[in-house]
Amino acid sequence: MTHEEAAEARLLAALIDAHQQDCAQLSRVLHDEVGQILTAVGLQLELLRLDFREQLPALDARLAAIQALLETAVSRIRRISYDLDPALVEKAGLAFALEQLVGRYRQKFDGPLRLMVDLPERLPDDVAKAFYEIADRALANAVQHAQTPRIEVLVHPSAEGSVLEVRDWGVGFSRHPPGQKIRGLGVLLMEHFAARAGIRLSIESILGQGTVVRAVRPNASVSSRATRD
Repeated sequence: MTHEEAAEARLLAALIDAHQQDCAQLSRVLHDEVGQILTAVGLQLELLRLDFREQLPALDARLAAIQALLETAVSRIRRISYDLDPALVEKAGLAFALEQLVGRYRQKFDGPLRLMVDLPERLPDDVAKAFYEIADRALANAVQHAQTPRIEVLVHPSAEGSVLEVRDWGVGFSRHPPGQKIRGLGVLLMEHFAARAGIRLSIESILGQGTVVRAVRPNASVSSRATRD
């Protein structure tokens, strides 16, 4: 990464951090204020139903319908609140956060999108968040540009360390000559998040065969051996 690219990535990451702070505040408002207010309204409607159930049977049915709508609204607000929360990885773990992320992309992607997370222990928060950010941008590229029949997101241990892989079987990077580094906004951000968490990032793309984004958090023994070498 050149000096200019690194500066651009840092600026973009700072903008993303600021955006995530705004999202965190909105998430708290939706969950702690709007959601609780709607829940309280639902409880008041339930009391109203109990008070007038015998005198006004027709009102009971209408109030029940309104309660059902409120429950749907509260459920959607909670889901949006989870999606907006940038601390979801730290709070709920990488596996749950990736499930939510993949679920959102499944709504935009027509083919199968498979997720498999197999880690024997919880990753450090900075590594888990970097994996999440890398997966997010790799999925965005695959869904929007790859023209792939399927996508896989894999997190698993290896001899190297903990590994994240996002694979597609699409068109590949046809506009990049062999040996030329792939550059773009998403790639610059992936490189930035990887470098910040001490993760090795590689992107392999073959014309007509697809792309593999691979992020490795080296084991301590691998890191120390590489340092000695």
